Amino acid sequence: MRIIPTREPYEKLHVVRDPMAAIAWRSEMPQVCMLCGWHLQYEIGRHLEVHHLAGAAGRSDEPCNFLLVCAGTDTGCHEACTANKINFQEQLEAKQACDPQHYDGPRLMKLKGFACEDQTAQQDHTAEPGNQRQG
Repeated sequence: MRIIPTREPYEKLHVVRDPMAAIAWRSEMPQVCMLCGWHLQYEIGRHLEVHHLAGAAGRSDEPCNFLLVCAGTDTGCHEACTANKINFQEQLEAKQACDPQHYDGPRLMKLKGFACEDQTAQQDHTAEPGNQRQG
């Protein structure tokens, strides 16, 4: 899927504000960084955080927008995401691979302010749970 900036504004974007949604989602997820595979263990300064795939104006508290990543050190994935060292496409691929039941490509594109060139993201979202594409 190629991501292209949209030239036409989307309809008014509904953004969810619910801080408890991230806590509930995180409790369901394995305690592993979805980007590098680091397991939650005792390591001074390092921990797991919920990263919003679409931040800023599109920062919506809903499971499709969450990615569990390690943080707290200079080499942490959360720091790399916010510094754009791990690009949005890589983050989307990790979300789809690690949390397919909450992956919603079209919604994430809207939150991020992009339009999809093809319908791959829509097909992935509408596929039956047992028939989803493997990435």
